[in-house]
Amino acid sequence: QTLSLELERVRSQLSSTTTQLSTIQTVNDNLQSEFSSTAEQLSTLQTQNLNLQTELEAERSRAKAAEEDAAFTSKLAKKAVEDAAFALKLVKQAQMAILESGQRLKFDGKWWDSASLLTNCSGMNYGGG
Repeated sequence: QTLSLELERVRSQLSSTTTQLSTIQTVNDNLQSEFSSTAEQLSTLQTQNLNLQTELEAERSRAKAAEEDAAFTSKLAKKAVEDAAFALKLVKQAQMAILESGQRLKFDGKWWDSASLLTNCSGMNYGGG
């Protein structure tokens, strides 16, 4: 009978251990399922992160290109202002040259009219004398 009691105790322990093992197996299965799900989520997040990093690098490249374009445009604008100032200076010089030329022509015209008048007057004197 002692053997029977011992056997019953061992069976009870075995049953309890089997139940515990089954519970542990269920918990393990659940944890593996959660791990797989988490691993998939992590993989998805890593892919999204790589995509975002690629987009960020593209944005940085575009920003750098835009910055370079802006700097170049600024240089062009500065050069255009300098060229416009130089052109304005040339226009003013041309206006002054035209004005001076016109004044000389006016003066020369008066001189020519005076010389012509004197020549005509002299011719009259010679012709009349």
